[in-house]
Amino acid sequence: GGAVPHRLPALFDGVGVQAALKLAIDEAVDDAGVVRDSASDGLGEVRFAKRELAAAVRKSLAELVAKKGDSVLANRLPTLRADRFVLQVVAKQKHRVPGVVRDVSGSGQTLFIEPKEVEGANTKLRQLARREQTLERAVLQALSKRVGAPAVALELEALHSAVTKVDLAAARARYAAAVGGVPVRFSDHRAEGVALQGLLHPLLLQPAPSEPVERGDVVAQDYELPPHARAIVITGPNTGGKTVALKNLGLAVLMAKAGLWPVCSEPRGRSLSADASPSAVAAVPWFDAVMADIGDDGQSSHARSAEIHPRSAEVP
Repeated sequence: GGAVPHRLPALFDGVGVQAALKLAIDEAVDDAGVVRDSASDGLGEVRFAKRELAAAVRKSLAELVAKKGDSVLANRLPTLRADRFVLQVVAKQKHRVPGVVRDVSGSGQTLFIEPKEVEGANTKLRQLARREQTLERAVLQALSKRVGAPAVALELEALHSAVTKVDLAAARARYAAAVGGVPVRFSDHRAEGVALQGLLHPLLLQPAPSEPVERGDVVAQDYELPPHARAIVITGPNTGGKTVALKNLGLAVLMAKAGLWPVCSEPRGRSLSADASPSAVAAVPWFDAVMADIGDDGQSSHARSAEIHPRSAEVP
């Protein structure tokens, strides 16, 4: 009825949105999850000093590269090993670049040498990096403490639950609009049974979310099961559509229980009247469970047939 559109906003009644906490997080952490310079006293200064020193190291290494030449270097570009700037030196020429070997290539032909000219600066860079990490961790710990406070955590859980329900409802609505689904009326199984007219298999209609909805090649199927029926036997040749018919009905029932609208079109051979309501097209009882016993891995999209193995079972 008319009250249905108001159910989703009502989910947020009495739920705190934690605006102050959100503002604190936004001010401390950027969209990429990086702690901002302004989030802590001294963090911006440490990062500035780190950038300036790193630039000075790169300049010193560039001067060494220009002096040594290509005969000494395996690659003219400086790189990092263990957070220290190094040069890539031909192994046979290592005596021409005094310093500490920080790594060796897989072939053994290249040595990653930290020239003695930049050892002190590299050590200072590592100290600055550790200081930066300490300050960042302090910011994140403070935010985590606020988020983890019992009262705040309870409100965030309630907010998360409400947002999830709205998100799921929106996703169901978008799917129904994209494929042309119809609402389902849960019928009284003792009086009506199953009535699905012109039902289309959803995976044949749209094999993947990235693919367009194609109705042209999908054959619609009508399902009219009387309330007194306890079992239905489907017969026919291989690849005749028996498995698709079973899967189509099972999927429609599961979709209805999940709040997803199945795709029904006009029944074959007759047209719905102009004033027919959508609920007249799709009606199923509330099934407690949907069970299948499939013999092989038959796939509807590959036109493969699947054996249905009968099993004895007590029916209440």
